[in-house]
Amino acid sequence: MMVSAILIPLGFRAVFGFLNVPMRLELQPKIHLDAIKALANPTFLVLYPKSIFASYALTFTILAGVFAYRAGRGDGRAELYAGKFAKLGLAFLVLTAVLGAVYAETLRIFAPYKFDNAFGMLLGINAKYDVSWMLLLKIAFVSIQFAAIVYFLKSRGVRSAEVAGAAGIGAVFIGEMLNAFSQYPLLIANVSGLPPAVVKSLEGILNMAKPNPLTTMSSLYAITLAFLIPLLICFGVLIYLVSTD
Repeated sequence: MMVSAILIPLGFRAVFGFLNVPMRLELQPKIHLDAIKALANPTFLVLYPKSIFASYALTFTILAGVFAYRAGRGDGRAELYAGKFAKLGLAFLVLTAVLGAVYAETLRIFAPYKFDNAFGMLLGINAKYDVSWMLLLKIAFVSIQFAAIVYFLKSRGVRSAEVAGAAGIGAVFIGEMLNAFSQYPLLIANVSGLPPAVVKSLEGILNMAKPNPLTTMSSLYAITLAFLIPLLICFGVLIYLVSTD
């Protein structure tokens, strides 16, 4: 699982990096992408390890909750594991937060449109598509996760470990939404590296709201959420089954 957590984000984080800044997109002699050099994208170099650390932080936090639950039911060895996993979860959560700040800085430098939308009213920026409320919500989830882990390490309260796991899931979910919607409606957040003539010819295509009217339909998001809710419920049931004898 830890290996998959390293390999799986490689592809879609590389895509996110490209959508932030289309580095190494060559137009001559024909349109092609130098994939190896594209991995040097500064936003990808930060976002990729941040994603790995975040997945470890969430995994260890949930495991701490599972073993804390078992400890609460009289499993003496489980309390030891719960403490170890909680410490690992806390360590990776701190690393994730540090890289999150670095990622924000790379966006400010290389994809200012996306940065402005993500921080909007929080920094007094007049953003075109302000989703800073998502950032605020993510900060709240991460803060709850951090505080709950620290409280658990001090008190060994089962509920605090469970709260930490739930908050971690919420933080990851809202974080993905924030990363995606902060560049809306643009398909690529920063095309300044492409020739002006190319940018102008692609202007309509790069604006998702123009070629695809579905992106402006609230019903589409409602349907997506409707399918996500059962997925999250199933995840909760899985955790419950793992937690019980």
